[in-house]
Amino acid sequence: MPQRSSVGAAVAPVRSTTALGVQLAIACGTVDVVANGLLLVGIRAGDLSVAAVLGAMYPAGTILLAALVLKERIAPVQWVGLVLALTAAGMLAVA
Repeated sequence: MPQRSSVGAAVAPVRSTTALGVQLAIACGTVDVVANGLLLVGIRAGDLSVAAVLGAMYPAGTILLAALVLKERIAPVQWVGLVLALTAAGMLAVA
């Protein structure tokens, strides 16, 4: 009788991974729609210069999400960029 290999035992079922991917895609799409809607509300209700600068800071959110979700290390240069961007946004909002 042939021996059974234990290699296939470590493979996760495809169905649960696919379902998780679909749920994550739906959540990302929902968050994107809400973010775009809030940006449009901000542009209509507030000052365009402030809303445009805050909307252009989306890479900061990507860096923070990568650190929180994927446990990536934020490089010192990225920390400096985040602090400068937030400082500039604060100064623009006050001005």
